[in-house]
Amino acid sequence: MNKAQQPSALPRLATALCLLVGLAGCATTTPTPAPVPEVANLSGRLAIRVAAQGEAPARSVTALFDLRSQDGQAGELDLSTPMGTIMGRAKWNVQQVKLVTSQGERLYPSLSALSQDVLGESIPVQALFDWLQGRPWPGAPSEPLPVESGVGFTQLGWALQLGQLPDGVIVAERAEPPQVRVQARLLR
Repeated sequence: MNKAQQPSALPRLATALCLLVGLAGCATTTPTPAPVPEVANLSGRLAIRVAAQGEAPARSVTALFDLRSQDGQAGELDLSTPMGTIMGRAKWNVQQVKLVTSQGERLYPSLSALSQDVLGESIPVQALFDWLQGRPWPGAPSEPLPVESGVGFTQLGWALQLGQLPDGVIVAERAEPPQVRVQARLLR
């Protein structure tokens, strides 16, 4: 083939450039605003029972709760007596945990430290919001309960029984001494 008979590379180059410009146009997006964390509320009745161990007697607390959380990173937990008297409010974010009661305000380094001080046992409050919705907390691995144990999962050393979830009842038990049982009934 002589030069006159060779196909010109110009049309192929123009086609390739048009394709690249078209693809670049598809890749260009308008910036979307950052998602606003979803705030969700859960309310109900909470019963916590800590078994006796050694010289420590058994302890129990029954309270009404109102839990508000934003993706577990920030939230508030109000506890009140069955008669409606406020027992306390825990507020947390990534920097601090604050408990406000009639005795005043106390700061804690973590939710675990707060529950340890108030209840004498550490309860995974950060996971509670997910647990109350019948799902594992995304911050730690979980395993389904063995079939003979019922419907639920284990996480953070706790066994979550979800067989009564349609009725709004969740039971979390820690077998490690002292045994702790948390039962929640959600208000609908």
